[in-house]
Amino acid sequence: MLDINDFIKERGGDPEKIRESQRRRGAPVEVVDQVIELFETARKTQYEATQIGAQINGVQKEIGKKKKAKENADELLAQKADLEKRKKEQEALAAEKRIELEKVAKTIGNYVDDTVPVSQTEDDNPTERTWGDEKKRNKVPQSHHDLLWRIDGYDPIRGVKLVGHRGYMLTGYGFFLNQALINYGTQFLFSKGVVLIPCAALKTLGEV
Repeated sequence: MLDINDFIKERGGDPEKIRESQRRRGAPVEVVDQVIELFETARKTQYEATQIGAQINGVQKEIGKKKKAKENADELLAQKADLEKRKKEQEALAAEKRIELEKVAKTIGNYVDDTVPVSQTEDDNPTERTWGDEKKRNKVPQSHHDLLWRIDGYDPIRGVKLVGHRGYMLTGYGFFLNQALINYGTQFLFSKGVVLIPCAALKTLGEV
């Protein structure tokens, strides 16, 4: 997602770059101007809430002076309460405007790279590279158990005899693949700070 500041020139953004990216996508360009307009609305709404806050501070100082002089401050207290209510409503409105802004901004994708062909279909997509035999690539893909069977990587027959329906035993390269996945998992956890304790060590500690 693009940052909101990317749409605003005064904050170092380049809205025209985003418009051009939208053109390359075949997406609506006017949504960029909509984001800019929503940004201004949200900014002004929040600024008004800040100004009310400044008024509250001013009234609070006057209340302090009244109390110090032991004078009645009921009118100022009522004014302060009214301002605080207005500020709360204005901040809620500012939050709504911000949510609306982010919702529209999220509909715009990241910049389209200059190397991407400008086309609305896949007909103009270039082939970057190919691999293997084209005839083999066009064949229907085989399932993982078919591939394991071809390399003698598992034995479903003995597996069913041992544990029942859909049981299997990993053999040969299948065993090494499974072991590699386990090693990868444990190394990944270890790199994240997880303390690995073998079950055998736990059993020994329990017996002690």
